[in-house]
Amino acid sequence: MLANAEPILLFAEDAQTDATIVQVIAQRCGWQVVWLKSLFAMWQYCVSMLDREQPALNCVIMLDMKMPDPAYRHLEGSVLATWLSHAMHEQRLQTVPIFGMTTDKTVHREWEARIAGCYQLFEKPLRPEHFQQLQQYLGKPSPPAIDGVDQIAVEIIRKQHLDIMHTVIAAYQNQAIPANTAAWSLDELRVLLSFLTNSIYCPRHLQQQREQILERAGGLIQLQRSMRNFLSNPQLSTFELKILNRILQGVSQERIAAQEALGRRKLESTIEQILVAFGLFISN
Repeated sequence: MLANAEPILLFAEDAQTDATIVQVIAQRCGWQVVWLKSLFAMWQYCVSMLDREQPALNCVIMLDMKMPDPAYRHLEGSVLATWLSHAMHEQRLQTVPIFGMTTDKTVHREWEARIAGCYQLFEKPLRPEHFQQLQQYLGKPSPPAIDGVDQIAVEIIRKQHLDIMHTVIAAYQNQAIPANTAAWSLDELRVLLSFLTNSIYCPRHLQQQREQILERAGGLIQLQRSMRNFLSNPQLSTFELKILNRILQGVSQERIAAQEALGRRKLESTIEQILVAFGLFISN
């Protein structure tokens, strides 16, 4: 799992430049960053990694309240925030703080963010002081109460958001999904990388399923093509891309850790972030 020595920012952003700026600032402030390029990818990640059967993540979620999703036009940040906060309240997901961001912070938009379950609304661009505020909310069990708002209106708006999200999920589940687009586990992704490099080993319990997992990915040629496309259109930070290239060159993890002055846990955390991003990439 992701290492919890540093807090983790789960961050949805569709603009490469904005995402890069946030990653640089966050890492300078001592945060790990998991960048998802769409709201739907964020939903998939949270359902998987914040499952209550998974080890607890020391993380916060950051969503642009008006960011649209390219595949599901009615899905925007406020809708996803409402669904996530509802799932946390029902104890279907681990409870972690959710924050909103916007290019134009107004009282009305702050009110919308609070209704959606956000702890706070930040104005873009994110700055170092914002990460100091995020730090204060780590481990908080619930968002601050919404004052001065008609509770009936709150429930109506949240129900509208939940209805939209349920429609999105139903549309996704009803799609005719090819076998190679089903969700990938981290160990299955390790199996795939073991076909491309000696730096990643096939998990022992999946050794007898290696060929089936490769076939599910479309075969070796398709896997190689997918990795080339992933490298040429990366969803990774510069650091993660550097680590991935070293792995694909066959450099041992021990040597990478030594050369980059990384602890073993930090390197494992980085590799898992790369695997998650690759899994989402080949699933879309």
